[in-house]
Amino acid sequence: PPSSPPTPSPLSDPSPCTPADPTPSSPPNSSTPKMVNTTSMSLPLTTQFFSSAALNLSQVEHYLSSLPPHTTPTSDSLDYQPPSPNFVPENMRTGLKASLQGAGQDKDAGSALPRTWPPVQNVKSWEGLLRVGLVGLLRSEYALNDDDDVRGLPETLKNDVQRMVRAQHKFQHVLVTVACLLVFKQGCIVQRQMAAETAGEAQDNDMSRRMVDFKTKISIMLADPNVRLPDIAAEVSSNAGLSDPSFADNLLRKMTSRQDSTFNVIERSVAEALFYLILLGPIKGGEAAKSALNKCAGSVMLEDIQELAASLAKVADVSSRVHGPWYAEIAEQVLV
Repeated sequence: PPSSPPTPSPLSDPSPCTPADPTPSSPPNSSTPKMVNTTSMSLPLTTQFFSSAALNLSQVEHYLSSLPPHTTPTSDSLDYQPPSPNFVPENMRTGLKASLQGAGQDKDAGSALPRTWPPVQNVKSWEGLLRVGLVGLLRSEYALNDDDDVRGLPETLKNDVQRMVRAQHKFQHVLVTVACLLVFKQGCIVQRQMAAETAGEAQDNDMSRRMVDFKTKISIMLADPNVRLPDIAAEVSSNAGLSDPSFADNLLRKMTSRQDSTFNVIERSVAEALFYLILLGPIKGGEAAKSALNKCAGSVMLEDIQELAASLAKVADVSSRVHGPWYAEIAEQVLV
């Protein structure tokens, strides 16, 4: 696996968003000459951020166009409750960068996160680009951190860096958990094939229950800063009834490497679910997110994705209130 980017330090809760220097001295308006160029020159990283988001619009529009005309809301998407946070340990060698230490550091968890947020009316708008870009930051191979020189982070999000660091770590935690669930499920299927034949429906119900129970176990393990990948592999082997822990260890190392095709399927499926939620809201986007997650670990991970989407929705809402006029000017330029 590739070497991990630098580890971010433990973080405290960020202060409310305020404009970060450099910014234009006043919001753009029709009477200000050449404001688009002035805004782009004053906010080059923000312009780059929106330009990168625009490049991903075609893929996002493809996701949205594949949805049925009416998405039926479900009970869990109507009454979303942010789950307890868990983290990928710093010293777990997965091919991804390290995560925060300790669950108590996620000050975004719980009631601080919005339980609902409005859908974006038009993805080809600055509101849509902002949300697509936020998901893109989580997917970046580069580590976000609270250093002064944050690679690729827009000037307008500098005061949200701590919240974005936590969100990126949570995103990677989800990827690792999904990999563990897939190996666990594969091991269970092998054991099922070796066992006597039973009713298929009963097996499916039992598998769903076991996936939920095992996800809870893995989340507890990942919250321990001293856990190692062999520990996780041993837990997978034990719960799936496998005799050789090295089988799970080898698969996990492979599936958490960015060069692996399975990793790419996992990452794209999780990102697709996140796009649905952040763009459509937790109600309409809930069923679509479930469908996307069925390509990998299934709806067992839905609450974790909802928590991520809620965190990004909070960043988008506050940043829009402060920087909306400049976002509108930049989006008009990059969407030409």
